Amino acid sequence: MEWILLPAAVLEPTAWILIPAALGVGFLVLTLLFRVLRAAIGTAITLVLVLFALQFLFGITPDDLWAELVTLGRTLARSI
Repeated sequence: MEWILLPAAVLEPTAWILIPAALGVGFLVLTLLFRVLRAAIGTAITLVLVLFALQFLFGITPDDLWAELVTLGRTLARSI
């Protein structure tokens, strides 16, 4: 499939408005995506550090923590 490049004079006036608007919306979406990604990575790093601290300081393994969370979930489900 061949691409046909049109001269700038052929574009309609609304296209001149839509192009910067689309670029602006794209920029805002990418900015939001990077902020969410940065927050998620920060949360993941914090969680890993807490798990390492629990394991090395108190001897609590991730399996012990998971078992306690499952027990907590079951207890909450029974109480509702």
